[in-house]
Amino acid sequence: MDALTEVLHDLRLSGSSYCRTELSSPWGLEIPARDSASFHVIVSGYAWLRAGGEPILLEEGDLVLLPHGRGHFLGDLPHSPTVRIDAMRHRKIGQGASVLRHGGKGKRAMIICGGVKFEEPVYHPLLELMPEALLIRGEAGRSEKWVQNTIEMMALEVKTPRPGAPTVITRLTDILVIQAVRAWLEQSTADTGWVSAVRDPHVGRAIALIHRADPSR
Repeated sequence: MDALTEVLHDLRLSGSSYCRTELSSPWGLEIPARDSASFHVIVSGYAWLRAGGEPILLEEGDLVLLPHGRGHFLGDLPHSPTVRIDAMRHRKIGQGASVLRHGGKGKRAMIICGGVKFEEPVYHPLLELMPEALLIRGEAGRSEKWVQNTIEMMALEVKTPRPGAPTVITRLTDILVIQAVRAWLEQSTADTGWVSAVRDPHVGRAIALIHRADPSR
């Protein structure tokens, strides 16, 4: 296996969950900080994201991963009034799966909001290097065909629920997160440091083997 494969193999996930979030303007959601990564897939419509910097417009097909569990905001406008998402009533539809409806009578949006935990995150060097918000655009994602295909599969399961849909979507969540991390690694422009070293066929192999032998490194 190449070094990147071995490093990704050690990036283990657990506790995946998701919420099919049906929204209509005006709406705003406050997602508090948590001890797990958050992600959002825009199934239809759009949303504004605030995660410590300037607001970012997310459109249909976009994926954003917040690997460090930072608190953030989603809304139909950059500064819409918000409600804490954990204080709202969710309808449970399966293990780790729920539905949330919120907003007024305006433009509609549907978002898959979810979370996933990285096991032993303090030991994995990738997580320290990842940005606060990792964004994969739907339009650009068409070149990242695997990522886009997974997003489309999740969107289909959400739009036309079938028996077992919650289980399918939670399994797809794990795949999508790993794909997002892989896409970030492959597209990163870093020329120095750990990310650059792991790409080197010789140095990267050594780093991966050392990391696996002693995960505290």
